Amino acid sequence: MSVGRHGMLQLFDPSVSREHAELSWNGETWIVTDVGSRNGTFVNGVGVQRKRISPGDTVKFGKVSLKLVGDADEFDGDEAETRAVTMASTSQTLPSGPGAQALVGRSDALRGAMKTAARAAKSNATVLLFGESGTGKELFARLVWEESSRAGRKFLPVHTGAIESSLLASTLFGHEKGAFTGADRQKKGLFEEADGGTIFLDEIGEINGETQVKLLRVLQEGEFMRVGGTEPVKVDVRVICATNRDLAAAVRDGRFREDLYYRLNVIQIHLPPLRERPGDISDLVRHYVAVIGGAGKSVSGAAMSLLCRYSWPGNVRELRNVVERMVVLGARDELDVCDLPPEIAGVGAVEHVAAAVAAPEGGSNTLVDIERRHIAATLEACGGNKKLAAERLGISRSSLYEKLKDFGEACPKGGHDVSERRTETSETTKKTA
Repeated sequence: MSVGRHGMLQLFDPSVSREHAELSWNGETWIVTDVGSRNGTFVNGVGVQRKRISPGDTVKFGKVSLKLVGDADEFDGDEAETRAVTMASTSQTLPSGPGAQALVGRSDALRGAMKTAARAAKSNATVLLFGESGTGKELFARLVWEESSRAGRKFLPVHTGAIESSLLASTLFGHEKGAFTGADRQKKGLFEEADGGTIFLDEIGEINGETQVKLLRVLQEGEFMRVGGTEPVKVDVRVICATNRDLAAAVRDGRFREDLYYRLNVIQIHLPPLRERPGDISDLVRHYVAVIGGAGKSVSGAAMSLLCRYSWPGNVRELRNVVERMVVLGARDELDVCDLPPEIAGVGAVEHVAAAVAAPEGGSNTLVDIERRHIAATLEACGGNKKLAAERLGISRSSLYEKLKDFGEACPKGGHDVSERRTETSETTKKTA
């Protein structure tokens, strides 16, 4: 593995790949990047491809753990690159940051996209990030910026779809005094603000014709005119764009300029949806639970199984929102099936029950046996929570208890059901009083 820009750190352990990971200092923070190891790189117990790390974080390469100690402000220049990493025990701490700058996972699909982004960063070529909503396009744009020669300069993300169409050209390229009603002074646009740095244009497929023309000129000539202006403004800006639309189809339909499309599509990077990298889901769940919930929260095996089987149409963004909902609303330290939203718990339970109800080879298929297997499978899918299982079965909890007794199943003496029954008893007592 390498450290910074000037040296190589060799870890003599068979579990560490010959080229395992890179630790780099970008002038503000440390970044760890897996470079194709056999068994992954972990930060605080979560497998990552790339992540910003802070003092106190434990990074694990194979079976070897390193702990970042001290504050980067204590070191200067090259000294920070060599002294801020030290051997430590395998005890793990939790991330302290918001977790927004982490590319979490170990899948080949994620690694492939990262390698392409890292190679693209070495040039000034325009990059087009293509992927479904929620796949992390801004994270990849930041990766290209951080790996480029412009890393010490500005990075301006612009969500073009959130800007009113009539104001988009003025926002990006500025305007002169008197250019339109209310323009009482000259105003610089975001391209001038980003001069020398990088600008990220998200939802590029949504921009109007006027803005397309101006953007094409910037890419071709490195200049533009402010709205209402007559003199060209020269800028040196690296452009990264992103879209979840089929731009080639938009060109065929006449909604997007063909010449601009080819200027933008110099290097295209496809960002894989979460359903194509299911092995990364458990790492992402643990990462977000730690970031949002702290050290006291975990996820049960049954809940994790359902999370990993869900298709995630909203991708990583949807997963993060689901985990945040579970952490905020969950009453226990271990988040369980009952904490999952219905669209995830329900779909998983139906699939699980349908498979379990089928009679085993040589088994009985009487109505009583089917009912027994159906109830048992529903309970398992609900993590043993009888309240939730009864709701799924469409019966009352008392009916469920009676059926379990008929089947010879003993009711539990502890857990969620006991507290639920105590609550019911308390409420009944109050009503009687």
